[in-house]
Amino acid sequence: MPDALQFPIIDLSFPDRFSIANLIRQGCVDHGFFYLVNHGVDEELISKVFEQSSNFFSLPIEEKMKLVIKNHRGYTALYAEKLDTTLTTEGDSKESFYIGPLADDLNQWPLEEDLPSWRSTMETYHQKLLSAVTKLLSLIALSLKLEEDFFEKVGALIEPLAFIRLLHYPGDLNSSSEEIFGASAHSDYGMVTLLVTDGVPGLQICREKSKQPQVWEDVPSMSGAFIVNIGDMMERWTNGLFRSTLHRVLQPRQDRYSVTIHPFLFTCSVISCVICSWGRKIEMLSPVIAHCSFYHSFIVLKSSITIMQMFQVAFFTNPSKDCIVECLESCCTESCPPRFPPIKAIDYLEERLRLTYGLYCYFGLEIAELPSWRSTMETYYQKVL
Repeated sequence: MPDALQFPIIDLSFPDRFSIANLIRQGCVDHGFFYLVNHGVDEELISKVFEQSSNFFSLPIEEKMKLVIKNHRGYTALYAEKLDTTLTTEGDSKESFYIGPLADDLNQWPLEEDLPSWRSTMETYHQKLLSAVTKLLSLIALSLKLEEDFFEKVGALIEPLAFIRLLHYPGDLNSSSEEIFGASAHSDYGMVTLLVTDGVPGLQICREKSKQPQVWEDVPSMSGAFIVNIGDMMERWTNGLFRSTLHRVLQPRQDRYSVTIHPFLFTCSVISCVICSWGRKIEMLSPVIAHCSFYHSFIVLKSSITIMQMFQVAFFTNPSKDCIVECLESCCTESCPPRFPPIKAIDYLEERLRLTYGLYCYFGLEIAELPSWRSTMETYYQKVL
């Protein structure tokens, strides 16, 4: 099993900003990840976001498909995305919903009568997260020996392309493939990502992208904290000093189900399957009794179980579309010249998203889908049902 990690804990309210900036630098250089606490986002609001996320993903597929992704806003269904294109599987086992900048009026929303307060909850969350990220970026600037308002001065925060992504990993009791992931291996595209989870484990990182075999380490969730990771554009800005770390999400699997341990023999007629203490599943016997000699006990999984699922909410922060991302002077020398050419933020993002989803002009500059893409996807998911 992979080892669990502990990242630096960044307190956004701590008065000694230079000490916190140094701690951020350590986390970004060593891991590309850290925890963020005292961020100003109420636990009550976060709980409401998870509740509303669950409400949406519980809708029938035909209702969710009415809001299928367009202009990088809306619903993406199971297997619509494969982040690791080297895999032979059909796609990642997750569904999601994107909510972008609130000012451009391109977001898609469920009807208020179907999901009351859904839109207002997400808009409030977007505003709160953007405020927290703005404060965080000033500390990241300090960690790079820059002025606190550096990212504002270069135009990154004029109209940042900031997106909420609601994520649902439903799990799959029938899947036996080791290559099925909730989110296959990838790095994020933008500046920084703030992630909050429901506590279900599954997030892993690989600190050395090119090392073989790859070593994956579990990322524990922390109550009240965001998990923050550096994206590809921040890595470009810092000439590779800050890591945009490869990460993935394991699919919720059947061996995570809760079990009842019975230290005596008995007969029961409502057992659908049995899981031994080392995690092996014994298929569909009724009545069933399995003996685990190591613990001298019987471990029973009853038919009333529900499939393990996982919810996450990510907040992706990308620079304003016209911002030029180029190597910082403090991050290059004669012996370490710039590794990446300057690039406009929107050009970089649209190319990365086109490769992932097959869409052109993803952020609504010129709405032009690939021919028949939308109708093909809608038909496909109806057939899959």
